[in-house]
Amino acid sequence: MKNLVHEYQLIGIESKKVYMEGKSRADCFRKLQKQHPYFIEHNGRKQAVQRLYPEALVLVRG
Repeated sequence: MKNLVHEYQLIGIESKKVYMEGKSRADCFRKLQKQHPYFIEHNGRKQAVQRLYPEALVLVRG
């Protein structure tokens, strides 16, 4: 097995852009959550975000 720094990547289906890299699947999603939070503050209340990510993502290893 190769000694990879980033074993997993989240890649956009349409643009093929690498949105996040990490050592594990959980690591990728943790980092993505910081950039694209599920909830936002609106008038002092938390509100769910309609569009979570800019495009559909695929998780690949390697």
